[in-house]
Amino acid sequence: YTGTVFEKSSGINAEYGEDGKEMSEEKKKFLAMMPVAARYVCQEGYKMHYTMKKDWGWCRPDGSYEVPRCEKEEDWYRLDFKLDNGNDQSVVDKDGRVSAGLVLMRPIGTNGEPKSDWEMACDDGVND
Repeated sequence: YTGTVFEKSSGINAEYGEDGKEMSEEKKKFLAMMPVAARYVCQEGYKMHYTMKKDWGWCRPDGSYEVPRCEKEEDWYRLDFKLDNGNDQSVVDKDGRVSAGLVLMRPIGTNGEPKSDWEMACDDGVND
């Protein structure tokens, strides 16, 4: 990781553990000191891959976590997705929204331009 944590949010206020039993006062005090979430910033020359909460990382009650990661600007890209229904108009509603088809993907570079053409990412299986 090549970034900096610059803001923390703490305050787990849990009364019961994963086993459903009440936690000891010692464990409650320990958890209250733990950060629940933190905001991240990449160092110069790096660009962030966001989490679903942008530049925030967080801990889940099960002990897993989600954190943004930083990557060198020249290696960084994001993915664009779109649902392509082909010529099957039965999966398009009156507003033109598609509800089934092939999921297409293309990488987008730091300049906002596609790095390649659309590629098939997966078939949603609805029309099988």
